[in-house]
Amino acid sequence: MKTTLSSVLVLTAASALSTAGAQPRVSAQSIIVNPVTPDLSVNVQVDRDASGAQNPAYKVGDGITVSATVNRDAYVYLFNVNPDGTV
Repeated sequence: MKTTLSSVLVLTAASALSTAGAQPRVSAQSIIVNPVTPDLSVNVQVDRDASGAQNPAYKVGDGITVSATVNRDAYVYLFNVNPDGTV
């Protein structure tokens, strides 16, 4: 198959025109988020220190009861992160 200079120019021009009307891509890094300070208040307690004033210690195998109260409707998630970093 012979390729001439004019056919190469036509293909180049056609590909340039097809991308000229394309919308710019938006990346997550280009979005600026201005967080609003919420009026959410969360209180988390464990069964060995209901006051929350100390740092209670638990041993491997000990049970734990965690409670959380919020001042308005909210989704509350509890994650267990192991010493090796797995969740």
